[in-house]
Amino acid sequence: MEMENMLQIETQLETLQEDIETLADSMLHENKQVKLVAEKLIPWTLATAESPHTPQWLHRNHPFRDDETSGYIPGLYVKSDWEPPECTGDTELALMNYGDELAKLTKSISNYKRFNLDKFQLTLLDELKQDSRFIIWQANKNLGPCIIERPNYIRRCFDDHLLNAVMYQPLTREQADEHAAQTQDKLKTALAEQYDEISIAEQTYFERSFTHNHQMPQFYCTAKVHKTPWSTRPVISCVGSFNKVFSKWTNYQLKRLLPLTTTYLKDSYEALADLRALGKLPPGAKIFTADAVSMYTNIDITHGVKTFHKWINEFEPEIPPDFPRKIFLKTLQLVMENNVFQFDDTCWHQKTGTAMGTSAACMYATLYYAYHERTVLIPKYGQNLHYFKRFIDDIFGIWIPIPGGPTWEEFLVDLDTFRLLRWTADPPSDRAIFLDLDISINTNNVIETKTYQKPMNLYLYIPPISAHPVSCLRGLVFGNLRRFWIQYTHREDYISVARHFAKRLIERGHPAYTIETLFMEAANRFDKTATTIPAVDNADSLSNPDPAA
Repeated sequence: MEMENMLQIETQLETLQEDIETLADSMLHENKQVKLVAEKLIPWTLATAESPHTPQWLHRNHPFRDDETSGYIPGLYVKSDWEPPECTGDTELALMNYGDELAKLTKSISNYKRFNLDKFQLTLLDELKQDSRFIIWQANKNLGPCIIERPNYIRRCFDDHLLNAVMYQPLTREQADEHAAQTQDKLKTALAEQYDEISIAEQTYFERSFTHNHQMPQFYCTAKVHKTPWSTRPVISCVGSFNKVFSKWTNYQLKRLLPLTTTYLKDSYEALADLRALGKLPPGAKIFTADAVSMYTNIDITHGVKTFHKWINEFEPEIPPDFPRKIFLKTLQLVMENNVFQFDDTCWHQKTGTAMGTSAACMYATLYYAYHERTVLIPKYGQNLHYFKRFIDDIFGIWIPIPGGPTWEEFLVDLDTFRLLRWTADPPSDRAIFLDLDISINTNNVIETKTYQKPMNLYLYIPPISAHPVSCLRGLVFGNLRRFWIQYTHREDYISVARHFAKRLIERGHPAYTIETLFMEAANRFDKTATTIPAVDNADSLSNPDPAA
């Protein structure tokens, strides 16, 4: 309890510090007196945090912060309702004085509202928001916002997904509530039976989560505008649901099983590091990719749970000693089998496939097929697979033909021999697109990479009229240039894509001199040898005919 109280106090002090700094930054230009107040407040908080009279536990680096016995696991932390007692001595008085000064400061500033949009834009947005004929929804693959007539959206949700009797079962509201209540009782019973198997930190997570109000998961669709004809992707938002409490814990445990597989890929940066470490490839090496066909819906629940039984039983020495086997397997089954959700005034039960929208879905699908990779594909095709990694439902590999050995056609057959899951694979070649990477093999048999940008990308960068703080634009520029710098093998290609990036920012309305300044700062940070950057004096000077950039 003492450590918990310490963490709460430190969190409040950090929040206090952030509030003061944010207030000062946002209002300094409004009132000269604000500067005087801010100059008094900010040094006070800094001095207080670093005061020799401040207990050691108030400092940022706690020795118990990542200790599971302390009640704190970053991925499972839930804020408690504990309120710290009043401080003694000058500290409480200083906090009261700060509150008084802040209240005076707030009252002294005009209540005039400044909008970053003009009257026409605000009116149009308000009309769209109030117009029940339309729905604004998100395009899949981060391709921007879309608008659709409400009846068409509802019809597509039903026709494309919910009316599939194999996948979904309609329920009345009463049936849905009863099903959810029964699932909740089963999950709590499973936890109570194995409560001593989990750590204090996990117990704390469950106890605090149970006190929250929970709601029914919600169904919606996103638009696959990159498909011809366009289609929809079903999504279930489980935020605030009771099942998510256990699914989040299950996801935490699934991550502890990742060392069982050698094919797991965290992101494209990890893939890039792996590929550059390979050096020159063997003669005849070709790259390939493969995509799972509707991976989540094609993972049979019974087979999925049985696969995790096999993981735990067959690879017992590699399982963490304190892994809560019984409650993990029971919770996994209950979460996957009992995905009940709401769409408008209708309720549904997902009958088969990975429970969509649940926190554990990605890790569950990743480790599910990893069992087949470890027990079948790697042992049989290990010599052919010079490199083999998977990011959820996307495979990237380097294939080496071996005379007299297994063939590519046999490999394709074995990809599809794990229950219902099926894969589509392109033939091995010298070039492939994987995640956000354009990967190729040059004439020297060495891997080269570029950043892959989708042809339908709208590049909807933050415009200058946005109310986002200036730091967001800096982060956008630095983040993208860093990504380009890492992903491009050749410097001239990097310069080309950076030029296009600058042009698009200017076309969004940002001043050329601002972009040039940020680019120069980024260039000095990423490339210590750089003396020039792409010219960004005006949009016309940035034109480049290269369509791939």
